[in-house]
Amino acid sequence: FVKFTEDMATAAEIHAQIAAENERLAEENREGEHLLQQIVEAEERQRLRRQLDFARAAADLQKSRNIVRRGRCQEINEDLEGPSCPADFQRRHAAVNKFESHPPFVVDCSHMVANDVVHKGAYIWKIEGMSWLKQALLQAGELQAISRDYFNVGGDRFDFYYDPERGEIIPGQAASLCIRHHDVDNGSVFRYKV
Repeated sequence: FVKFTEDMATAAEIHAQIAAENERLAEENREGEHLLQQIVEAEERQRLRRQLDFARAAADLQKSRNIVRRGRCQEINEDLEGPSCPADFQRRHAAVNKFESHPPFVVDCSHMVANDVVHKGAYIWKIEGMSWLKQALLQAGELQAISRDYFNVGGDRFDFYYDPERGEIIPGQAASLCIRHHDVDNGSVFRYKV
């Protein structure tokens, strides 16, 4: 800002300078309006990119789920897995025969042994980048992380489920990390280490 004195400029010169500054202000206003429009367009492109990210992540997740389902379907078709799997039937039939010849529960005073019928299994589910998981789930449009495939122990199917907000798994039951048993007809008793 320059302070003008009377002897520096005439009124006409000052009017000319005011007109020039008003023209510069008008040009800056036009540029500001143009930039605001560019910001609106950039925000719309950014919003669309997030929608694209979400659509890609959802498609990738569904593709992963379909790979698991395709594998499960193939295992069922090859009688390697499933509720009526011959191997499972034979294993259960063998267990029944074993029970008939050697009862699984042997009572001797206050001592009971049932170890012969206990199935064991192990499954490793790694979640890397736990500090980013909540944001990654949000960007993928998911609320929980679920293991991509089932694991089987003794003919029962399980999977892992993680909810960073400790949400309801089923009505009345909330958890942040759980092992879910997938058998609508029968329950299961199991011991685990996490």
